[in-house]
Amino acid sequence: MVVLYVDPNVEVRSTRVASLAEQGYTVHEADDAETAVGVAQDLPELNVLICEGVLGEFTGFDLRDAITEKFPALQTVFTSRYDLTGFEEAINGCPLVYDPVPVSKLISIIKEAAAVSGAGQNAVETAVAVAVSPIVQAAGPEATPVVAQAILATAKVARPSAPAPVP
Repeated sequence: MVVLYVDPNVEVRSTRVASLAEQGYTVHEADDAETAVGVAQDLPELNVLICEGVLGEFTGFDLRDAITEKFPALQTVFTSRYDLTGFEEAINGCPLVYDPVPVSKLISIIKEAAAVSGAGQNAVETAVAVAVSPIVQAAGPEATPVVAQAILATAKVARPSAPAPVP
C-alpha cells in the first residue's frame, strides 16, 4: 500500500509518517500541495492520500483533485487543525479527522481499504466509510478541478528539467 502524507508541520508529519512506515506501508511525504503533486507525478502507484485540509495557497482539496487525475481510484483522508464547517462541498465525501489525529485511526482506515482493495473502488470507498469513527466527518458534492489544474501547471513549471546529455 502506497501512501502520500502531506502536512506543513514537520514534527506532526514525521511522527505520523514513521508510524505508518512501521506498519509496512510505503510512505512518501510532502509539506505542501505543490511538492506533493511533484511527488505523485513520479510515483507509479499511489493508493492513499492523507493530507491537511488547509495547506496554504492550494488546499488539500485542490491537491486531491490534482492527484486523482493520475490516480482515479485514490482514497483520501483529510486531517484538520481547523473547523472546516462550510467546506462540505470541497471535502466531497472523504473522511475528515480533526486534530489531535490518532495515528491508530489512520492505520485503521488504511487497513480497511487494503482489505478490500481487490474488490474495486466502490468496495474501498465503503471500507473507508465503515472505518471512520464519530470524530470523522464526511460531506457533499464535487469540487472544482480548475485549481487542481493550476497546481499541476505550477508543479510542472517549478520542477527542474533534466540536464541535456553531453555529446
